[in-house]
Amino acid sequence: MNRSPSRFAVAVVLAVFFFAAQAFGEMSVSVTISGPIEEIVALLQHLKNLGIGQASAPSTGPYKVTITSVATASKEPEKPAAPQPPQPPPPPPKPALALSDAKAEPAAAKVGTNILVTVKVSDPDHLVDTISATVDGMPGSTELYDNGTHGDAAAGDGTWSGTITLAPPIAPGEHAVNIAAFNTAGNPVMKKVENAPPVALTAQLKVTVQP
Repeated sequence: MNRSPSRFAVAVVLAVFFFAAQAFGEMSVSVTISGPIEEIVALLQHLKNLGIGQASAPSTGPYKVTITSVATASKEPEKPAAPQPPQPPPPPPKPALALSDAKAEPAAAKVGTNILVTVKVSDPDHLVDTISATVDGMPGSTELYDNGTHGDAAAGDGTWSGTITLAPPIAPGEHAVNIAAFNTAGNPVMKKVENAPPVALTAQLKVTVQP
């Protein structure tokens, strides 16, 4: 058993007094020891081995040593904290309302040719009822669908599609295809913008009309 440094120091000091008393005459020493019982027992045994503080008949020698021990409770080792169960991952963020990845196939065609216009729709709150596309320089609009018809590849996959026929009076050159979303009332679907007024939910792509 390892002894506390303070307890060992007490033993050394007592030993010094013991031998000093023998050399210089009568000496009286009173020591109070406190600590865990196991350390006090070890220290008293050590002092006993040195012949100090033993219970015996009244001392007639040149020295007198009185030792008082006060035991304190041993500190219980701290119990390790119980392991915490793993926390579930946070839910994924809510998708934003958006029209994205607008494409035309083919991207360049002659007048009288059909082009397939597609756009991906993110609509977590089901605000979108219809989507239409208009081509600059050409009258009218074309409805897009997500029901597997009118050139749409798969129903309900979030990709809306429509077939547009490039017709006169559209002229050769690059033209914008404007895509807009509408609600059940026929009004444009509005998208919230941070620190700004809401804006219409739209997308745009370019097509080239070949001569």
